[in-house]
Amino acid sequence: MAELLILTLKTDEPQFEDLLNSLKAQSYQDFDHHVIENLPSQQAHQQLYEAINNNVDTYTYFLKLDADMVFLHERALEKIIDYLAMDGCDHLVYPVQDFCTNEAIYGVHCFSNQVRWPQLKQMDTLFVDQNPDVTTHKAALSSEPLISHLENPSAQQLARFGNTRALKAFQPRRVLLQPRGKELFRQLLAVACHHKMTGDERLLILLAEAEKVRKQTSPAELSFWFSPRIAWVYWWLFYGIRCVPLWIIQKLGFYKL
Repeated sequence: MAELLILTLKTDEPQFEDLLNSLKAQSYQDFDHHVIENLPSQQAHQQLYEAINNNVDTYTYFLKLDADMVFLHERALEKIIDYLAMDGCDHLVYPVQDFCTNEAIYGVHCFSNQVRWPQLKQMDTLFVDQNPDVTTHKAALSSEPLISHLENPSAQQLARFGNTRALKAFQPRRVLLQPRGKELFRQLLAVACHHKMTGDERLLILLAEAEKVRKQTSPAELSFWFSPRIAWVYWWLFYGIRCVPLWIIQKLGFYKL
């Protein structure tokens, strides 16, 4: 019997074939792969967590790997399993390299067979990624991503990304008071910044869908903060403030790339 069960949620993701090829190329092959197809998000996640609950006596580890994710090199899965085994971690969240934001974001969820989801009927319809109720140790790593997310996305995927991120972020009290909402809001700003820096017109599909949701669900005072103009402010605050001193040091001859 395999040590690891990989669970994939799939609808119409064009990256799925690349995911299968990257799985075949992995140095670690002690796994079974189960695909949950063409279900609404809440129902698909319920089925995924039930599969873990029902197989804790069969497998040692579980990996939630979405169909729009692809391993970046052949030892990626081996490294994830090694960390779980070495650290004694029951819930590991690993960053992925996201195309839309051009950043490393969380992420891929890995579990040991010590986790449980006893209250699946009470699952939130929007925030479907639920932490297990029983876990002794959780780790969120900030290391270099081993997996890509949404590489070469379709127009449908971009619209869906913008819609779901905005629905989660632009809700009463969520953006201003909840860290999770702030992070999702920040990711949308990062997409706007990515578009400004690269000129990739595909990202406008995502931003247009997010703006549509914002107008329907959020207070008017948030309009300024989601304006594409704010992308330049975001860039200076998070990138430019670090790049300019480095440029000055280079010009003075103290540091060379």
